Amino acid sequence: MSVLRGVFDAGWQAENPDYPRHPVYQKLVFGEGISQFGSLLAKAKQYELLRNVHGFKRVREGYENPETWEAADLEMLMGEVFSHPGFEPEYIVPRSRMGKTPDLLVSTQAGRFTVECKRLQEAAGEQWIGRYQMLWPQHLREAAEPYGLFLDSEDKDIDIRDYGYPDSLSPPSLSAAIDAAPFVGLINSLKQKRKINVLVSHQKFRLALLGGQLGSFGSMTVPGLSEKFLLRRLIGNGLKAGSKQVMTYYEKEGVPGVVSIWQGYPCDFTRLGGAIVKELMKPENKGVMGVIVHQMGNILTYQAPLWVISPVYRGKPILKAVESRFIQAFAPAVFT
Repeated sequence: MSVLRGVFDAGWQAENPDYPRHPVYQKLVFGEGISQFGSLLAKAKQYELLRNVHGFKRVREGYENPETWEAADLEMLMGEVFSHPGFEPEYIVPRSRMGKTPDLLVSTQAGRFTVECKRLQEAAGEQWIGRYQMLWPQHLREAAEPYGLFLDSEDKDIDIRDYGYPDSLSPPSLSAAIDAAPFVGLINSLKQKRKINVLVSHQKFRLALLGGQLGSFGSMTVPGLSEKFLLRRLIGNGLKAGSKQVMTYYEKEGVPGVVSIWQGYPCDFTRLGGAIVKELMKPENKGVMGVIVHQMGNILTYQAPLWVISPVYRGKPILKAVESRFIQAFAPAVFT
């Protein structure tokens, strides 16, 4: 713990006006319960493990910045994964003439490979839907009080292009209020008519106000991002963007790589895996050996990572070396 306290000290606070936003500072200041202590200890061990890795200074400085810590945190995780016997990781220090490069270069007996990390959770669309998903049910719950509410709706997907994404996305508070209005109107009507514990069936939804002993059994179907939007964003902002950086190094140095994507929503693995393989087979991605997709966020919707390999590299020793570490570290579902 002294490692972290020595880094996140008064001098660091003076250099970073937004220091209260950093998770390490918050955990150090606001208490060290079992979960907080465990995560701090794990981060301290990462610092110790990676401090002598070439190029770690760049990543460390990124992690200690309240504005960029999230991206650097993923680089530290991948550096830890490949700090293992038989693997020698180093962080790539960007060179202006080469353009954007991958985050990590790893050497093994089977050869060298790169790793590019992409984090999609900070994307505007995901921030918007997170706020929408908090406000939309709130309107319904407030309208239903003092009763519980049951709502089972078929309209479970939102295509945020209908709300002006990406150029003129409407405020989530306004969109949530407008979309909730029809249900609020129906709820108010049921309350006026005192129709409690009566299921109202519609072509696209079923709704009931719950009173008495049933009041505590309320549940709602809350809309989320559509599968099409998620797949399009994962392929575009995740795979294609990551592949460009892997390919930059591949074309200059002849070293293939993998793309590691973090995003906040569970996906249909069959559709996603098929879409990724299709992209990997394109000539412009010939230096990408595989893609691993991780889900961040709500543990209640947790989905194991998905590991997809390029058929071009199937059976090659260098790919087997990468896969061995991913399987041991993340226990992913393997798309075949």
